[in-house]
Amino acid sequence: MLLKTKLNNMNSRSLLKMLAVCPALAVSTTVIKALVMGAVLTVILLISELSVSLLRKVIPVNLRNLIYLAITAFSASLSEILLKMWFPSAAAALGVYLPILAVSCIVLMRIECCAAENGAGASLTDALVCGGEFTLIMVSAGFVRELFGAGRLFTLTNGEGGFAVFSSAPLPFLQSTAGVLLMVAFAAALAKFIKAKRNSRSDKESESV
Repeated sequence: MLLKTKLNNMNSRSLLKMLAVCPALAVSTTVIKALVMGAVLTVILLISELSVSLLRKVIPVNLRNLIYLAITAFSASLSEILLKMWFPSAAAALGVYLPILAVSCIVLMRIECCAAENGAGASLTDALVCGGEFTLIMVSAGFVRELFGAGRLFTLTNGEGGFAVFSSAPLPFLQSTAGVLLMVAFAAALAKFIKAKRNSRSDKESESV
């Protein structure tokens, strides 16, 4: 209940989303890798939220967190097995970051805030929306990192394919983990600055009225 209360705060939700995105961004060196990571998380969200929404009335309160973790671990393991079966090069490229999704802040947050209180339809919709948001962030980061960090676009997960955009990478440091964290920090600061300017403008307009 305490976690749910804290998650109702917009700043807390934004912080948890950022904490969940940061580890995943480490492998978003290309658009294709980022897209695969986003798709895997969306599948985990769909399975986890649907399972919890169907079982929410029979899950004991004192075992709730353990059962949530078991469900997300099962969802992540199933997704990893299917990915290794159908796209082994993609699974190898994502490496250890696949099982880490089992304890992703996003998955646990959406289970606690949505699936535990709503039916299957609402939970599936929530999973698709949150998974889509995560995928959009990942693909956007992958696009910037691949374009400016490697000078290429749409390289496959096995390192082949794609096409060169620049003769040499303009900002090669973006391919490193430190580079993507700096990029996230810059994007967060820019978003906060824009939000502050909008709030300031709204306050001035309200005062003038």
